[in-house]
Amino acid sequence: MSDPAQATPRPGLVAVLWRELRPYEGRLFMATHIALLCAATAVIAMMLRMPEALVACYLIFFAYKDNAGEAIVIGVGLIFAATLAIGIGVVLLGLVIDAPLLRFALILVLTFGGMFLWRASSMGPASYALAFVLAFVLMLADTVPVPELLMRGMLWLWVVVAVPMGLLVLSSILFGRSPRTLALRVVSERLDTAARIVAGEETVQSAAHLLEEGNAEALGYVKMAQLIGEMRREPAERLRAELDTSHAILRSAVALAESRGSATPVAETLRHLAEGAQVETSADPLGRAIAALQAARDPNQTPRPPAPEPSAFFKPDAFTNPVYIHFALKVVLAVAITYTLVLGIDLFDIHTAIVTCFFVALGTGGEVFHKSSLRIIGCLVGSLMGALAVLYVVPHASDAGHLFFLIAFGSFAAGWVALGTWRTQYLGWQMALAFFICVLPGSPLNFAPNTDLADAGYRILGILLGIAVMGAVFALVWPESAEGAVAQETALSLQATAATLRSANTDQGLAAWTHLGAARLAAEVMGFERLGAHRAGARRRALVEQLHAARALARMAPALAGQPGSAALADEVAAAAAVAAQRAGANFARDLSRGFNPQPLSSNIGEGAVVHVQARARALLRAIAVKETPA
Repeated sequence: MSDPAQATPRPGLVAVLWRELRPYEGRLFMATHIALLCAATAVIAMMLRMPEALVACYLIFFAYKDNAGEAIVIGVGLIFAATLAIGIGVVLLGLVIDAPLLRFALILVLTFGGMFLWRASSMGPASYALAFVLAFVLMLADTVPVPELLMRGMLWLWVVVAVPMGLLVLSSILFGRSPRTLALRVVSERLDTAARIVAGEETVQSAAHLLEEGNAEALGYVKMAQLIGEMRREPAERLRAELDTSHAILRSAVALAESRGSATPVAETLRHLAEGAQVETSADPLGRAIAALQAARDPNQTPRPPAPEPSAFFKPDAFTNPVYIHFALKVVLAVAITYTLVLGIDLFDIHTAIVTCFFVALGTGGEVFHKSSLRIIGCLVGSLMGALAVLYVVPHASDAGHLFFLIAFGSFAAGWVALGTWRTQYLGWQMALAFFICVLPGSPLNFAPNTDLADAGYRILGILLGIAVMGAVFALVWPESAEGAVAQETALSLQATAATLRSANTDQGLAAWTHLGAARLAAEVMGFERLGAHRAGARRRALVEQLHAARALARMAPALAGQPGSAALADEVAAAAAVAAQRAGANFARDLSRGFNPQPLSSNIGEGAVVHVQARARALLRAIAVKETPA
């Protein structure tokens, strides 16, 4: 039996756009906050006669987060990073300013190091951001050959970072969104959704996004709340425990709905729990999860300490997996091509081609194609907004107030789009950049709104050039597909589900759903991989079917755990995980097999193994439901 989600038709373009652009709690506030910050930054830049005002405004989009704690940390961190990067850049420039070839080689080395660390270490995007700043500082020597002017330009570069980040930190301290409140909202939303599912008001599929997002983001809220002094250690540990148990309650509610259908009394219990009331508990999985949540809230009980976070700097396969080196080399090749083109035609106005190589770089071809598409569309929309502003608004702007409202309007529109999901977030970022390029001065000697679209046209041409080069490089050189990620994450989810089925006391449902979320994301990215898509169609359909079946197993696991027949089913799920792992590569399959020792199945192990096990699980679940139904 296939997962019902499998038969759900794909939403149309209008439905997707509405899903991405519709209002949600906090979106209006955050879009307004972004708009006011960008407008204030632009006005201050004009007053201080600060060059690169458009970069300063764009940094707001880059650094803005949905909670005050993270915004403060990133703002302070970027000021510190800019100070460090400019200091290192001064030293490096002193060594290579008169050696163009050595400077070019150093740019490529920095690019390789930043991109490799991004993929292979825990630094994440901070590594490539630091590499970009250092590389950009070295590139300035090609356009500002006078050392004194170059030094002054680098000092102004620090101001370009400090002004918007200072405003972001100050405004976040005064009226930023509370990370503690956001974490509590996650708990409340899970309990409300569980109540609606058990009551039959929503389908089990409606909980998928809450289950798949896991606890990572919410735990980040708790960490930020502690960091800014909003919570002490013990309340923070209690809230972490609430997050764990609320996820378990939602999983158990989904399993209950799968096995027995609606249960109104249980739904009322969950609603009372969401309101903070004490409720009676039972011995089933849902009752145990409710009891754990109430224990986490009880001030007379010591909260369970959080699990230790992984501390390794490099990933386990950092120096054995060639994908990381291939990725870094591909970005280096794209940067080398665009840098050579910019210098070869002696037109630094299209240097945005080089910048694009840094900010479009992603792991797979599908990700690059998706982000490049968003960059092109955002560039066109933002350019249209900016061109209309330059032609019809700027000629009538006569004071700082007019500039403030103009920048605020464009930033609000772009910010609203940027506050969507990963599917459209970068579209809003690119709209903002293109709008700022058109409206704000492009020359470091101009400190008034732009009235000439020629410079903006060159910069936008550079963006399109960078996208073309990146697309060609990532499509032709070591093309990387998301298929392996889909298979890998599906296999890890099945492994966690097998562990849950073996014992009612070993619930790894959170891990299973987190891996399912990563697999779903990779499957969506896989849809953007057009090169070779026709030949790989059957294989990709099999991967998606496998993912749907793994999701169904994860939904049923809490109800099946500890029941007669669940141990044998766990062995089948483990064997199916081994089959799924084979698609992710021999090395991953070998590493995964160390986590369990699956018993060989007598039949049905092949391409449809996971679907077969899903059907067996549904049959067992029906048998359990019949057995537990009172006569």
